[in-house]
Amino acid sequence: IYNLAIKKLGFSKNEILIIEDNINGIKAAKASGAHLLEVVSIEEVNFNNIKNMINKLEGKIWPNY
Repeated sequence: IYNLAIKKLGFSKNEILIIEDNINGIKAAKASGAHLLEVVSIEEVNFNNIKNMINKLEGKIWPNY
């Protein structure tokens, strides 16, 4: 499903960050080749965690908000 969505949206796999907490979703995300942020709970889906992952992927430092 992720490959289909990435293709339909016109993005490359390298431009995508998938956030998943479900084991099957995690497997699908990994199989897609996109970037993955694995979370355990909904509380982990927040600006700071997403920002930190993007920073890690891009090698950038963003200001703390």
